[in-house]
Amino acid sequence: MPYMPDVRDAQQTPLFDTYQLAANQSTPRTIIFFAEPESPTKGPWLTNLKRAYQIDNNQKFTCFGMGFMPIDMHETDILNFYKNYVARLIVGQKAYLEAPLEHFPGGGGISGTAATTATSTTIRQWSNGIPSPQAVQALAPDYAIEIAGGDTFRVELVGNSFTSTAAIFLRCYLFGVYEKGVQ
Repeated sequence: MPYMPDVRDAQQTPLFDTYQLAANQSTPRTIIFFAEPESPTKGPWLTNLKRAYQIDNNQKFTCFGMGFMPIDMHETDILNFYKNYVARLIVGQKAYLEAPLEHFPGGGGISGTAATTATSTTIRQWSNGIPSPQAVQALAPDYAIEIAGGDTFRVELVGNSFTSTAAIFLRCYLFGVYEKGVQ
């Protein structure tokens, strides 16, 4: 069925992608998100991108913010990401957002826990920020970043490699409005 010209269905929903690494492995100096689309080996629980580095031609994504959510990661690995990596949102060849990783909280997930025994208490942080959709680094509407269908984009983490303490499961979100063609 053909698409209706110049008609789009707009939804406030993120684009997301996930980086995974086994325990005791070295992270690369550059980690690239949105390079691998959904496939039989990378299911819809890991990414919602259908094409590498792009959204379809009949779509548009207006980005109002970026965030990272470490899921079930060891605190040492989270802190190593904070200390060693800068995040960049790149559209075409231009970096639009760039800051150390902790500047981009994920806005969801577990905030932290306290494990208490008779002799000691252990407090661990497990997420980047508090679990609230409002707790993200958001852009003012005038500074929103438009990604048109066919434009190339990616998010890079650039920094110093480290050896993971445990398995790494780090999700990157681009928060915004996703407009898709109407059939």
